[in-house]
Amino acid sequence: MMNKEYIKISIKRVENVRQLQEDTSLGWKRRMGQLYYQELEDGNFVPRVISDRTNGSWIQSMIASGKLWIPEEGCVCEKG
Repeated sequence: MMNKEYIKISIKRVENVRQLQEDTSLGWKRRMGQLYYQELEDGNFVPRVISDRTNGSWIQSMIASGKLWIPEEGCVCEKG
C-alpha cells in the first residue's frame, strides 16, 4: 500500500464575489493571488488562483452553482 501525503485545509463555500475581492481606494478589485478551490463533478477539488486572466463571468456562474470554495483561514505550507 502506498502512503499518500496531504495537506488538510478547512474550506468554506464562496457566497459572494466580494470574498474574492479587496476594497481599495479605487473601489473593489480582484484579490490577485487569492487561493480558491473549484469543486469538480466527481466531488474532488482543484486549487486555483485569482489572476488578471480570471474570467469574471465564469466566477459568477461558479459561485451561483456553489462550486467555489476558499480557505477558512490563511494557508501556510512548510516543509519541516
